[in-house]
Amino acid sequence: MIRKDKRVDIDIEIQPDGRVEFKVSGIKGKGCLEYAEAIKKALNADGDTEFTHEYYDGEVRIETEASEKIEGKVKTT
Repeated sequence: MIRKDKRVDIDIEIQPDGRVEFKVSGIKGKGCLEYAEAIKKALNADGDTEFTHEYYDGEVRIETEASEKIEGKVKTT
């Protein structure tokens, strides 16, 4: 959902060859993708997506190790 309670900066550049490049900042994690898709749709554009550090700042990675006892043996998954 596009947020209205936070400042989001969108920089749009039109290159001499007609390509449109834009950068969404102020949103951490995957929330920026909704803005990017809305801009692409409005500009009828498609192309490659490059992620900034803000995209990865919003990611939380949790690694777990589970142990399960089966028939007297410990199985690690």
